[in-house]
Amino acid sequence: MMGPGGRGMHGSQMDPEKRQPMQDRIDTMQMMIEQMQPPANWLVFPPAHRLQVSPRSDPSSRAASERYAAAELEMCELFGMSSARAARPRAALSAFRLRGGQTADNPDGWGLAHLKKGKFQLPKEPTAGAESARLAQLSQSVRSKLILGHVRKARYPRINTFANTHPFLESCCGKQWVFAHNGLVPDIVEVERANPSAVCRPGGETDSEHAFCHLLSGIAAHFGATSARGRGHWLEALAGVSELIASSGKFNFLMSDGEYLIAYGHDRLHYTDGHSDDALAADMDVVMLATEPLTAQHTWCAFEPGELRVYRAGQLAAQLKTRPRAAGARIVSLAEL
Repeated sequence: MMGPGGRGMHGSQMDPEKRQPMQDRIDTMQMMIEQMQPPANWLVFPPAHRLQVSPRSDPSSRAASERYAAAELEMCELFGMSSARAARPRAALSAFRLRGGQTADNPDGWGLAHLKKGKFQLPKEPTAGAESARLAQLSQSVRSKLILGHVRKARYPRINTFANTHPFLESCCGKQWVFAHNGLVPDIVEVERANPSAVCRPGGETDSEHAFCHLLSGIAAHFGATSARGRGHWLEALAGVSELIASSGKFNFLMSDGEYLIAYGHDRLHYTDGHSDDALAADMDVVMLATEPLTAQHTWCAFEPGELRVYRAGQLAAQLKTRPRAAGARIVSLAEL
């Protein structure tokens, strides 16, 4: 059976004892897709659409939490920029390139999505960014209103192929979307493979790309609404699905539809409201995001844990707060929250 884009639809293979817990996870995501109103325990404050869910705990996840914490420094890194006008963030991109195997241990691939004439360009290679002549050239020449980059430390799977190299590109809701992820969420692979409402199927093997498709499934029913309240639904759905995925591991990501730059800081993401280093007007709105601060001339601020920020043309358009449970927890249904 073929999925969207002609890709094969993958079926999950599970032991009978594991089938019911997996069905619970599938039911969870189906509920998110069908949910037309935010759950009663979400507190929404317009216009920022702040979202909060009650804290939870799961003692059984302690060992998994320690395992993820130990692996934190071995994860990938992200870079993003949203600007009112096309800009060249040379200094930040040059520093980011070196994070791909020289100043940080992320040698397994790089990608740099950027908007050009309304469409995403997506150069990438399954090689170290710090050693890439192509990325060195791009870090000096790319001029865009929206940039989304990634340098990879291969973990799931530990294979650096082109298909497993971030960012990923998919079509949904009449738009192109790009996505890149820092962290580890292997549970989402089987959940998304068994998702009956999938809007895309990964071309690679990473947990990240499966999470990307899962996010798109979660917002597909709400995206494109014309009313302010309707537009809030897809952000609420995105925040809810992000929280559920983050509850099973580590889930920091950047995502864009070419208009909005969406940043989710589960536990490791920074932003700076500064200016690019080319000679543009000093009053131009621009924001840069990165896993770790990249430049000395900018003041970088850490995301609050579980914070989702949405930018448009360099300005903050929405801000939501989630509270994922401890890393390694089981993905649960909204009824259990």
